[in-house]
Amino acid sequence: MNLHPFSLFAGGSLAVIALLALGQASAAPAQGGAAPAPKWEYKVVEDLTEGQAAKLAADGWEYAGYLGNSVKGVSNDETLWKRPGK
Repeated sequence: MNLHPFSLFAGGSLAVIALLALGQASAAPAQGGAAPAPKWEYKVVEDLTEGQAAKLAADGWEYAGYLGNSVKGVSNDETLWKRPGK
């Protein structure tokens, strides 16, 4: 089997360039290009009342979804709330 020296050199060079380009592309956002993902706090509230909802909103919590019935029974609903972490 004969290897053409120029082809071997060209193929190796392309492989090195591709690896360097991939390394630079993945490292670019980590160097301050993109803001870090926000960290969230979560809270589960059972049987939410209107007063509790107003207090949660005043404290910076926002409604994230309905979780369903809690393990305490079918008349006990759970909701999920979130806010940016500190």
